[in-house]
Amino acid sequence: MTDSVLFRNGTVLTMDDRHTLLPNADVLVIGQRIAEVGVGLTAPEGATVIDATGGILMPGM
Repeated sequence: MTDSVLFRNGTVLTMDDRHTLLPNADVLVIGQRIAEVGVGLTAPEGATVIDATGGILMPGM
């Protein structure tokens, strides 16, 4: 079984060419990979859910 972590309601720095910010977004990590980014994501069964409200989420950090 692969470990899953869902970060909820953080500000996501996408690191794209436009430096897009996604406020109040969720990031689902499965194993060591970002599986999904969006709003209102559903946590897989058994996933750890972390409230990232007020925090910044960015790849590699």
